[in-house]
Amino acid sequence: MILRELRKQLSVQTHPNSQGKEFMNDFHTTSTQMLEKVSDFFESSWPQADVDLLEDTLTITLPNKCQYVINKHGVTQQIWLASPFTGAHHFYLKEGEWQCTRTGICLEDLILNERNTYAARV
Repeated sequence: MILRELRKQLSVQTHPNSQGKEFMNDFHTTSTQMLEKVSDFFESSWPQADVDLLEDTLTITLPNKCQYVINKHGVTQQIWLASPFTGAHHFYLKEGEWQCTRTGICLEDLILNERNTYAARV
Protein backbone atom coordinates (compact mmCIF):
# COMPACT_ATOMS: atom_id res chain seq x y z
CA MET A 1 0.00 0.00 0.00
CA ILE A 2 2.76 2.49 0.90
CA LEU A 3 4.69 1.55 -2.24
CA ARG A 4 1.59 2.15 -4.39
CA GLU A 5 1.09 5.61 -2.85
CA LEU A 6 4.76 6.46 -3.37
CA ARG A 7 4.53 5.44 -7.05
CA LYS A 8 1.48 7.70 -7.47
CA GLN A 9 3.32 10.64 -5.93
CA LEU A 10 6.44 10.06 -8.03
CA SER A 11 4.36 9.72 -11.18
CA VAL A 12 2.64 13.04 -10.55
CA GLN A 13 5.93 14.78 -9.71
CA THR A 14 7.76 13.33 -12.70
CA HIS A 15 5.03 14.10 -15.24
CA PRO A 16 2.98 17.04 -13.94
CA ASN A 17 1.35 17.68 -17.34
CA SER A 18 0.61 14.07 -18.10
CA GLN A 19 -2.83 12.55 -17.80
CA GLY A 20 -1.86 9.07 -18.91
CA LYS A 21 -1.49 7.37 -22.26
CA GLU A 22 -4.54 9.09 -23.76
CA PHE A 23 -3.03 12.54 -23.09
CA MET A 24 0.27 11.51 -24.73
CA ASN A 25 -1.64 10.33 -27.82
CA ASP A 26 -3.38 13.71 -27.95
CA PHE A 27 -0.02 15.46 -27.61
CA HIS A 28 1.50 13.47 -30.45
CA THR A 29 -1.53 14.01 -32.67
CA THR A 30 -1.84 17.74 -32.09
CA SER A 31 1.91 18.40 -32.21
CA THR A 32 2.24 16.45 -35.47
CA GLN A 33 -0.62 18.47 -36.94
CA MET A 34 1.13 21.69 -35.87
CA LEU A 35 4.44 20.61 -37.44
CA GLU A 36 2.61 19.84 -40.69
CA LYS A 37 0.84 23.22 -40.56
CA VAL A 38 4.15 25.07 -40.00
CA SER A 39 5.75 23.06 -42.81
CA ASP A 40 2.95 24.06 -45.20
CA PHE A 41 3.29 27.70 -44.12
CA PHE A 42 7.01 27.81 -44.89
CA GLU A 43 6.57 26.02 -48.21
CA SER A 44 3.92 28.50 -49.33
CA SER A 45 5.32 31.74 -47.88
CA TRP A 46 9.04 31.13 -48.36
CA PRO A 47 9.07 29.00 -51.52
CA GLN A 48 12.84 29.34 -51.83
CA ALA A 49 13.32 27.70 -48.40
CA ASP A 50 14.25 24.02 -48.06
CA VAL A 51 11.60 22.43 -45.81
CA ASP A 52 12.13 18.93 -44.39
CA LEU A 53 9.73 17.21 -42.02
CA LEU A 54 11.20 13.94 -40.81
CA GLU A 55 9.36 12.13 -38.02
CA ASP A 56 9.21 14.57 -35.08
CA THR A 57 11.56 17.24 -36.43
CA LEU A 58 10.94 20.03 -38.93
CA THR A 59 14.03 21.70 -40.38
CA ILE A 60 13.71 24.82 -42.53
CA THR A 61 16.81 26.10 -44.28
CA LEU A 62 16.35 29.62 -45.61
CA PRO A 63 18.14 30.84 -48.76
CA ASN A 64 20.81 32.60 -46.66
CA LYS A 65 21.51 29.21 -44.98
CA CYS A 66 19.92 30.22 -41.66
CA GLN A 67 17.89 27.40 -40.15
CA TYR A 68 14.80 26.89 -38.08
CA VAL A 69 14.60 23.62 -36.19
CA ILE A 70 11.22 22.75 -34.71
CA ASN A 71 10.60 19.50 -32.91
CA LYS A 72 8.27 17.69 -30.55
CA HIS A 73 9.59 17.15 -27.05
CA GLY A 74 7.51 14.34 -25.64
CA VAL A 75 8.93 14.35 -22.12
CA THR A 76 7.73 17.91 -21.47
CA GLN A 77 4.85 17.65 -23.98
CA GLN A 78 6.07 20.78 -25.73
CA ILE A 79 7.10 21.93 -29.16
CA TRP A 80 10.59 23.39 -29.17
CA LEU A 81 11.59 25.95 -31.79
CA ALA A 82 15.09 27.24 -32.53
CA SER A 83 14.88 30.43 -34.59
CA PRO A 84 17.86 31.87 -36.44
CA PHE A 85 16.51 35.32 -35.55
CA THR A 86 15.15 35.12 -32.00
CA GLY A 87 16.69 31.99 -30.49
CA ALA A 88 15.00 29.22 -28.54
CA HIS A 89 11.31 29.03 -27.69
CA HIS A 90 9.27 26.33 -25.95
CA PHE A 91 5.52 25.98 -26.55
CA TYR A 92 2.88 24.10 -24.60
CA LEU A 93 -0.69 23.39 -25.60
CA LYS A 94 -3.16 25.59 -23.74
CA GLU A 95 -6.79 25.99 -24.71
CA GLY A 96 -6.14 24.74 -28.24
CA GLU A 97 -3.10 26.99 -28.91
CA TRP A 98 0.62 26.33 -28.70
CA GLN A 99 1.76 29.13 -26.38
CA CYS A 100 5.33 30.18 -25.58
CA THR A 101 6.35 29.36 -22.02
CA ARG A 102 8.19 32.70 -21.69
CA THR A 103 6.12 35.24 -23.60
CA GLY A 104 2.69 33.64 -24.06
CA ILE A 105 2.74 34.32 -27.83
CA CYS A 106 1.26 31.51 -29.87
CA LEU A 107 3.51 29.56 -32.23
CA GLU A 108 1.72 30.67 -35.38
CA ASP A 109 1.99 34.35 -34.42
CA LEU A 110 5.70 34.06 -33.65
CA ILE A 111 6.44 32.49 -37.02
CA LEU A 112 4.26 34.97 -38.88
CA ASN A 113 5.91 37.90 -37.06
CA GLU A 114 9.35 36.57 -37.92
CA ARG A 115 8.33 36.04 -41.53
CA ASN A 116 7.10 39.61 -41.79
CA THR A 117 10.08 41.10 -39.94
CA TYR A 118 12.96 39.11 -41.40
CA ALA A 119 11.81 38.11 -44.90
CA ALA A 120 13.72 40.97 -46.50
CA ARG A 121 16.98 39.75 -44.91
CA VAL A 122 16.98 36.34 -46.56
